[in-house]
Amino acid sequence: MLKWSFLVFIASFSLINRPLFAQFKRFNIGPKSYKLQLKAEYSLSAGAVWAIGPFAQLKDQAEAADGANYGVFTEARIQFRSSQHPLWIPQLQVGYMQLGQQNENWKKQYNLLEAKAQDWSNLYFMPGLSFQGGHCLQFQLRLNAGAFVLWGWNAQRGILNANEQLDRYSWSFSPAVGGAIELGASLQYRLNKRWTLFSDFAYFRGRSGREGSRRRQLFALDRQQQALSPPLFELDELFLQRVDWSSLKLSLGLRYRAFKYLHNPNKRYWNYY
Repeated sequence: MLKWSFLVFIASFSLINRPLFAQFKRFNIGPKSYKLQLKAEYSLSAGAVWAIGPFAQLKDQAEAADGANYGVFTEARIQFRSSQHPLWIPQLQVGYMQLGQQNENWKKQYNLLEAKAQDWSNLYFMPGLSFQGGHCLQFQLRLNAGAFVLWGWNAQRGILNANEQLDRYSWSFSPAVGGAIELGASLQYRLNKRWTLFSDFAYFRGRSGREGSRRRQLFALDRQQQALSPPLFELDELFLQRVDWSSLKLSLGLRYRAFKYLHNPNKRYWNYY
């Protein structure tokens, strides 16, 4: 049984790696320059993003601020090509992401009298490395890691207590910096010598902790169940929020190639897409 399992593993490994070996073989022919020259490609993309997982927690409790839904993002990327290693591409990406808050679902989930919160937002800066292969129709696999700045989700929610009073909690947070990682794959089509159209799918995950304040207020209500000022009770305290930002990204973009050939224009095998 062990012997057959080993043979199946070897066969599967060979089938999976055959396309990658074929890409390397294309560039193991012809003259090479040993002088490292990096040539740039610039891309811009935009698309949709979906939140997954609990997303955020207040302190160490199991009370999750899981109202994050879907949103939009935009991203700029610069990647560097070389004739020595044309398949391995270092890159740098900068992007902005915003996720909407499901206030109505949040209100129903916790049986709240009132609920509102700002959208989640982050700005990320991530260097990385990718592997690219193909001809006119290409694929790219990449890994990026870096930092992100998180802000938003200044929230307020209120519940009706046993005494028919509004028990309101308000959170206010400062921006925070955290670490992030992204795994992505893209399918690309070469339009001409300069431009490439691509579709990208990625998994983004970032973690951060940020300090803020929480205010608790107790209000009497009128007949329309509106809060009457001033509050009957008020208490301010420091608060800590742990954010585990997990999301899926799907985008469409264009890439501009700022050069014509990687190496020798007279050699067809270096006219690499």
